[in-house]
Parts: sequence; structure tokens; C-alpha cells
Amino acid sequence: MASTTSTSFFLIKLDGTNYPLWLAQVIPVLKSRNLMGHVDGTKPCPAYLLTDGKGKTVNPAFDAWIKEDRMIQSWINGSLTAAVSSMVVSSACSRSIWLSLEKRYGSQSQNDRVLQLCGELLHKRSDISISAYLNRTNSIADKLRVAGSPISDHDLVTVVTSNFPQYKITANSTWNPLTYKVLQNILLTLEKELPM
Repeated sequence: MASTTSTSFFLIKLDGTNYPLWLAQVIPVLKSRNLMGHVDGTKPCPAYLLTDGKGKTVNPAFDAWIKEDRMIQSWINGSLTAAVSSMVVSSACSRSIWLSLEKRYGSQSQNDRVLQLCGELLHKRSDISISAYLNRTNSIADKLRVAGSPISDHDLVTVVTSNFPQYKITANSTWNPLTYKVLQNILLTLEKELPM
């Protein structure tokens, strides 16, 4: 049986918007302790009783499996926000928790999340500073990459320059081709030069 440990190695709590990132931290922990079979179904619960020539006895593998599964349940529950945890509170084993989370936040809901992030990325810059806008854009681009839908460098340049039409000509005439990293540096330099 894997040794018990705290949930302190799960720094990111699943909040419904970060499922791929949450998976990326939970799966390696389970695999490193040979516990992934509990949640993916490849290590089902063994029979409670064993039958031999003398009768029936309690299967020691059953008790060990139950202890491991309760530990995994505790780890998973500790890595969920209260709102997400309330959706799986009645789950009897780690596999049922895993399947509930996968059904709710995986596949189709993940596609919805990607669409939501793309919408946020295309949202016009409001009255925030250039650096705050770039931080927001970088965060969205990171979330898209984690969700398996990375945005190309060219598309990032297009989105960002559309929010700064007053700088677009200068940026495009100076750098060809213009990369997102170069564009960030240009805009941050321009921000420093702007009168306060």
C-alpha cells in the first residue's frame, strides 16, 4: 500500500475552470504511488470474501484496497474547492468521484471552456494599463495551452495589435515578422514612455 501523505502537494484546487491544470498535478501523484488504477478502473475492488477448502475468510487485499481508496478520496476531495466538492460528496469511492469530475469538466465542458477563453481573449481592452492587459492576455493564452488549444504567436499578435491601433503601424514597420514577445517588449517600452 502507498504511504499516506497530506494533500499539500496539490497546490491547485479544482474550481471548475481549471480541469486540465488540476489533472496535470493529480495524475502524476497517483501514478507515482501506483494508485492510478483506483480512479481509471484498472484496479477494481477485490472480493470481500475468499473461499477455500475450510470456508470463507475476509480477503486482506480488500481491506488494503479500501484503505488506499479512502486515502485517494481524501486527496481528491482536498484538492477541490467547496463548490466542486459539494457535487461529489455522495460518491462512494475514488473512481466514482473521478468519473463525476470527468463528466462535468472534461470533454464537452472543456470545449465550452476553450470557447469562453477565446471570447475573453478577443474582448477589447478597456481602461487598464498596457502591462495589465498583457498580463491578462498571457494568462488566457496559458489557460488555452493547458486546455490543449494553444493560440499561435501570429494570432496573439493580431489580437493584441487590434487593441492598440495607435501603435500598430510603428510596431509593424519596425519588426517584420513581428513576434508576440517582441510586441510585448515594444508595448511595455511605450507604456514607460507615456506621460503619467
